[in-house]
Amino acid sequence: MVRFHGHSPKWTSKDIYEKSGYDYAPAELAEWAPKLAALFGQADRTQVFMNNCYSDYAQRNAATLVELLAER
Repeated sequence: MVRFHGHSPKWTSKDIYEKSGYDYAPAELAEWAPKLAALFGQADRTQVFMNNCYSDYAQRNAATLVELLAER
């Protein structure tokens, strides 16, 4: 299981939106694509969670990651 929380500078905030309000840049997600692909080959099942649940960040970042993995 891999969980993406983001890198919000307000990580210690009690406000969930401040804490998880991080939008990954495509380049950041591209760095993870080969690592995730390697995990997929080593495990029977791999789960990836986007826990940056502010606005639509998780959905957009997940879609970008799926595209990057499909290109491999």
